[in-house]
Amino acid sequence: EMFVIFRVGDETYGVPILSVREIRPWQKPTPMPDAPADVHGMIDLRGVVVPIYDFRHHLTGEPAEVIPSTVVMIVQVHNRFVGMHMDSVTDIMTIPKDEVKPTPKMSGVDTGHSPVMGVVVQGGTMITLIKMDNFFGVDDALVGS
Repeated sequence: EMFVIFRVGDETYGVPILSVREIRPWQKPTPMPDAPADVHGMIDLRGVVVPIYDFRHHLTGEPAEVIPSTVVMIVQVHNRFVGMHMDSVTDIMTIPKDEVKPTPKMSGVDTGHSPVMGVVVQGGTMITLIKMDNFFGVDDALVGS
């Protein structure tokens, strides 16, 4: 399966390429009143209003900064388009299923709905593979729709 590989802070992630619609340069989104803290705002994507999420804030609670390599990855989540603020996109790679390792099981954690598909190590770098439909709840994906 092919993945788009990207960085957020010091961490490296990948999402299936089939869930990615496009990768765009950063543009300052229009604020959304009463939006969750991890939503930067919204942009107009050729007539479609798309919410822009801060991927780092969604994961860690810490807001991301806009840096020169910042991009917005437009992904499809629950049949809606969502923009994700990423520090940079670094690669597109084919990752054989037999190279993907499961994440360790932790007591009290429902791994059936985990956004983490698994991890793979490439060139000494651990890449966490994310399933976007599980990354957001249905209600999150509907913000701005």
